[in-house]
Parts: sequence; structure tokens; C-alpha cells
Amino acid sequence: MSRVFREFVAVAGASLIATAADGVVYSILVWMSTRAGIAAILAAVVGGILHFSMCRWGIFKDEDSPILRSAPLYLLMSSSAALMQGGLVELGVQHTNALAAWLVGKVLIYTFWTFPISKFVVFRGRPA
Repeated sequence: MSRVFREFVAVAGASLIATAADGVVYSILVWMSTRAGIAAILAAVVGGILHFSMCRWGIFKDEDSPILRSAPLYLLMSSSAALMQGGLVELGVQHTNALAAWLVGKVLIYTFWTFPISKFVVFRGRPA
């Protein structure tokens, strides 16, 4: 198995873990009567920090580059992926159901945007 494929799978796993953490934090905050929109923002921040950390120090081992270089790049990559996801889902629901549109968008954006930008732009440290 190639190193890039292992990293591709590892980053996908980190995404699943971060998404699960995001969901748990969101659920707890809503249970604590936090407004849903605020809870979603706070939970997304927690998930983003977790994902960034797993990718930077665990998967790509990017300890050598300054965090002030990689963090803004990660924020830009992640924010643009969220905007693309919204657009793809909006287009996709015209042709299929919302879940299918969401899944297709996630796979396409991860494969052609999030993973390559993470690997070659955001985290350029030593490979795992």
C-alpha cells in the first residue's frame, strides 16, 4: 500500500473522529440549552481543532513548520470546503435526495480538495 493511500485513509479516519466529536459536543451543548446555531459553531471549532491536531502532529508529522503558517491555511481550506459542500448539496438535491447529495459532496470534496490541500499545502512536514 502506498504512503499517499495510507495518508488518505488516515486523514479520512481523523475526519470521522473529528465529526463524531463535533456531534457529541453539539448534542451536549444543545442538551444544556445552548442555542442550536451557537452550539453548531462551537462544536465545529472543537472538531476542527481536533482534526487539525491529528493531521499536523499524528498523520503528516508537521512539527517543523510554524503553526502560524499551517493554522490559517487549514482554516482557509476547511472554510472553503464547507462552502463548496453547501453548493454541491444545493445542486445535488435537484437530482437526488439530501443524504445522497451530502455524501457525494463529502466524497468529492475530500478526494479532490481537502486531502490534496492538506497534504501538499497545509501540512508539508515529514510523511508518516
